[in-house]
Amino acid sequence: MKTLFDRLMDLLREEAVAFELIRHRTDYTAQETAQDTHTPGRQFLKTVVLEVDGKLVLVLIPASRLVDLAAAREALGASEVRLASEAQIGERFPECEVGALPPFGPLVDAPVYSTMDLQDDELVTFNAGTHRDAIRMSYGDLRRLARAVPLPIAQNVAR
Repeated sequence: MKTLFDRLMDLLREEAVAFELIRHRTDYTAQETAQDTHTPGRQFLKTVVLEVDGKLVLVLIPASRLVDLAAAREALGASEVRLASEAQIGERFPECEVGALPPFGPLVDAPVYSTMDLQDDELVTFNAGTHRDAIRMSYGDLRRLARAVPLPIAQNVAR
C-alpha cells in the first residue's frame, strides 16, 4: 500500500507541475521547518485541521499566521469550529505523521480552505506527510491541485 507521501509524489508527477522535494532534519513545528528549508515564514504553509460542525477540513495558512476560528465559522457558515485534536487527526489521516499533513484534500478526501493573501506565482513550501520532507512549488499549482477555496480565515501572530 502506498503512503500519502508516495501518492503525493505520484500526483505531482502526473500533473507535470514544477516542484522541489526538500529533505531536512526532523522538525515538529512549521517555524523550525521554515528555517531548515530556508523559507520565509509567510511562504511556509502549514496545514491546520479544523472540526467544522463535526466534519474535519484542512486549512492552509502561512506559518507566520494563526487560524481565526471566529472568521472561519463566519466564512464557512458553520455553527461550531474548533481545532481538531491530535487523536482525531491521527485516526482520520493515518497515512502521515501528525503535524505533517500535506494540504491536498483530494488525496485524503477532505475539503481545503486557504488564506487569501498569497499570489499564484509565489513559491511556497509545505510538509509532505513526514517531519523530514517538504515540497516547494508555486502557490497557484498548489491551490489548483489541492482544490483550495480561498477564505479570509487567518490572523497575524501576536508578537
